[in-house]
Amino acid sequence: MYGLNIGPGQRIKTRHLVRALCVAEMKQPILTTDRLTLRSFSLDYAGAVQELAGIYIVSKSTLNIPYKLENGMAEEWISKLRDGWKSGTGIVYAIILNDIDKLIGAISLHDIDGPRAELGYWIG
Repeated sequence: MYGLNIGPGQRIKTRHLVRALCVAEMKQPILTTDRLTLRSFSLDYAGAVQELAGIYIVSKSTLNIPYKLENGMAEEWISKLRDGWKSGTGIVYAIILNDIDKLIGAISLHDIDGPRAELGYWIG
């Protein structure tokens, strides 16, 4: 069973957790380790997204990132990310390298359906 441990023998399923957080109108949680921080995207990251998508090997390895994003495409993509969070069907995190406080990629869960979801990521 996939989810979050909330106490001895108690778990919340991933989809239920995302929906509960959305219903409570909570912000997307920030996850941190010594090396990385996962946080929601903001429009401040648009330039970095456009730059990373301009790396052929990054866009080539994904299904959804066209090579060489045109101006405005990164902002449009970032603006739509909150829809999945609000509906409880997806969550997308910016991957930040803590040492230099720089965006290095994204990781996401899409099509959340009970304990199942599609995991996607890209690193540039």
